[in-house]
Amino acid sequence: ADLEGADLREADLCGADLSGANLKRANLFQANLEQANLSQANLEEAGFFQTNLQAADFSQANLRRAYFRRANLLGAKVTSDQLVTARVRQGTILPDGT
Repeated sequence: ADLEGADLREADLCGADLSGANLKRANLFQANLEQANLSQANLEEAGFFQTNLQAADFSQANLRRAYFRRANLLGAKVTSDQLVTARVRQGTILPDGT
């Protein structure tokens, strides 16, 4: 799916299969992506502000310059190498709960 630049504010995408989707520069403000499959998705420059990403799968996803602020990544499948390329800001809960 090509959702580049999509405005998905407050969208309920719980459990959605977005594997391989292009979400470059998408706005996911306060969206619910709990248990979503984002594997191999392009999330470059996507905005995750107050987004629920609990147990989401980011396997092989591109998180380059993605912006996480006050997002909840508790239990998400994402590597530290992926997060290093993103901008993780205050209040974000990391997969390990820190």
